[in-house]
Amino acid sequence: MTGSVVSAGVRGVLISHWMSRGRLKRARAVYNSPLNVSWNLNQGEEEVEMAGAKVLVLYPYPNDVDTFERLYTQEHAPMVTPETFNGLTKFVATKIIGTPDGGKGPYCRVAELHFPSLAVLQAAATSTSGQQAVAHAISISSGGKPIFMVAEEDIKTF
Repeated sequence: MTGSVVSAGVRGVLISHWMSRGRLKRARAVYNSPLNVSWNLNQGEEEVEMAGAKVLVLYPYPNDVDTFERLYTQEHAPMVTPETFNGLTKFVATKIIGTPDGGKGPYCRVAELHFPSLAVLQAAATSTSGQQAVAHAISISSGGKPIFMVAEEDIKTF
């Protein structure tokens, strides 16, 4: 059904069905008239490509929060670029503000480095510049060594 057109009346069921199975990559509304909407659908192959991969870095709560925040925001975060990590598509730096009960959590920051595939992630992480950035992350983490994890995502957007 690559490039097929589906009438507006059945779009909700079909689009939901195809997206939930990873077969629909994108849908574009075509407004033929104010009351006549159809959807051009570009479906993927039957085989679903692996979603992108990411590295999660969990930084333990530091001994000195102010020093860690200064080092993280002024030195480390600026190092996380596509030039340092070839193939990097997105960087998310999250500052943990506490737990639901008002306490401080075991981690103060979570970093997410997104890549188009596991192979691209592995190549970036083993590069000289990538290794230098990892070493810097470890050196600024005064509350203990950060935890590095590799993950792939299933995303549901609302």
